[in-house]
Amino acid sequence: GRDREEVLSVLERWLRRQACIDGGHPDDVSPLQASQYSELGGDLMMLPPGGYSQVINALARDLPSHGVRLSSRVTRIACEEHPEHGPCVRVCVAGGSEVLARHAIVTVSLGVLKTQSIEFAPPLPEAKQKAIERIGMGQVEKLLFKFSPERLASPT
Repeated sequence: GRDREEVLSVLERWLRRQACIDGGHPDDVSPLQASQYSELGGDLMMLPPGGYSQVINALARDLPSHGVRLSSRVTRIACEEHPEHGPCVRVCVAGGSEVLARHAIVTVSLGVLKTQSIEFAPPLPEAKQKAIERIGMGQVEKLLFKFSPERLASPT
C-alpha cells in the first residue's frame, strides 16, 4: 500500500541523488557505492588563485625543460631495459617521436583507457583491464554558488 509507495519514492530519490554524485544513470548506480562517498570538509570548495595550472607549474619547476611535453598524443608506453640506462620507460608519441625516462606519470581519462588508444607494454594487469571495462561513464557537472550573508538572510 501507501508504505510501499513511500519507500519506493525515497529509494528513487536516493538513487537519483547518487546518480548526480556518480555521474551515471540511476539504473547503473550501486547502493554499495554510497558508503564510499564522503563530502569534502570546509566551508567552500574553491579553485586555487590562478587555477590549477599553478599547482602543476610548482610541481614541474624542478623538472628539466625537456621533461614535460604538452599537447602530445601518446600511442605507447613500454617498460623496458635500455642497454645504457638500465630500466626505463619508453613513451611513444603520434608522429614517431619517443621519450626515454626513468619514470612516467600517466594521467589519462577513463575514456582513453576504454578505447585502448594507448598500448601498454607489458599490458596492464588483467584485474585493472577488467575494472576499466566495468566502470561506467557519465556526465558530471558541478556548480559553485557564492552568496553574501546578506543575500542569504533576505527572504526574496
